Amino acid sequence: MRANDELVQSAIKAFEEAERLALNKETDSYVGAYEKASRMLKTIWEEKREMTYGLKLMKALRKSRHYEEALMVSREVFKLYGDRDAVKNSYAWVIYDYKIRVRNESITNEKEFFKAANAICEMTAAGIYSPYTATVMKVLDYLKKKTNRIDLEEKWLNKVQPGDLSTEVRNISDNGKNISVPSDKEKWFSLKASVLFEKKEYMECIKFCDKALEELQVYSKNNEGGFFFARKRAQAKLSIPQLEESGLRELEGLLSRRPEWYIFSDLASHHLSKGLVDDAYKYSLFSLIYYPNKAKFVTVKTPLEILGKIFDLREERELSAKHYALIIHAFKVEEYKISPEYTSKANVDGESLVEKYPIKKLSEELQSLWIDEIRRYLDKVLARVTKVLPDRKKVFVKSENGSEYSFKFANFQGRARDLSSEDRVTLYINQITSKKNGAKEAIIAEKDPSS
Repeated sequence: MRANDELVQSAIKAFEEAERLALNKETDSYVGAYEKASRMLKTIWEEKREMTYGLKLMKALRKSRHYEEALMVSREVFKLYGDRDAVKNSYAWVIYDYKIRVRNESITNEKEFFKAANAICEMTAAGIYSPYTATVMKVLDYLKKKTNRIDLEEKWLNKVQPGDLSTEVRNISDNGKNISVPSDKEKWFSLKASVLFEKKEYMECIKFCDKALEELQVYSKNNEGGFFFARKRAQAKLSIPQLEESGLRELEGLLSRRPEWYIFSDLASHHLSKGLVDDAYKYSLFSLIYYPNKAKFVTVKTPLEILGKIFDLREERELSAKHYALIIHAFKVEEYKISPEYTSKANVDGESLVEKYPIKKLSEELQSLWIDEIRRYLDKVLARVTKVLPDRKKVFVKSENGSEYSFKFANFQGRARDLSSEDRVTLYINQITSKKNGAKEAIIAEKDPSS
């Protein structure tokens, strides 16, 4: 078929329709629309070899996910018009979608991955919505999940500057759950701060966190108010003797903003390093109680290990071994390598507690222990239920003196269906969780037996 005027007009019209559908995020429709346009554009490109049609064909093939063919056409177009920035960028986007965009776990050939990434960066320039910047951010996302790659991570961080990065925080839905995705600029500052901390450049890390807090105006939900940078700055200060007290106060101040399990873990580690065993014990318990995902204990390895060490110091060998056994169980679930040291510490009198206790039984037993132990650090309050939310996720109560409290059903020690309005409950309150409006949230709640 010759590329007559009618075919050209039809191809352009089909391409513009595909662009419209893509702009409206009509994924199911635009893929087919680009494919339809590509069939006509192939005929036109083969005859005319004009850059305009080559660029349209490259994009149509890329958007319809015919990556190998898109790559082949890109090479043809680049050979003829490789000095044009539009061609370089379009070629780079084809390489990006084909070789870079894939999920990290799908990257099986790291050498080819970096070869493609370097090709994009050599061909294009940094910019907020450029393939160069998208590639750098994807490489950084890949590297942050790798160990002992700090120097390479720093090299890629240095390929862009804050001005090259988008400040847009996106909200997406994943399996019905709303997720706040950090902007590229926020991610870059976060990764750079972490690299400086890992390299033990603590003073530079502090200055960099201050810079991030000054420059970033919008944060993702989990980093609201620059929470990550305030934490990393405090951690860096803890590592500088003359700033240690300031860092400690800053960490404690973060708990009044948001009582996160990892802040308690930071405090537990610091106090243990100072030989303050009782404080380390308390903060480890808080860390484990506040940790929300009780099905993934590998994340809270640090407080588990601290408790294991403390119980060992107290010569409570079985309790110590149970904490190490839980770490090993968690590592097995994630298929992590288990050190001989952990294996040894999870044994009592030659018997492996990993083999003796299944993970479910062990985690339930230890969670019960943590709850019993943490009560000594909490204020006890008697109250009556005033409202149970319809989704039964949260309960509101009022104490005898009229103070208002709440608790999540996840923190109720009993069956949710056994609780109703007017029931009497015993609450255990951590004062640092006080909300700005005066309400307090209990981290443990129990139904009064006489209710």
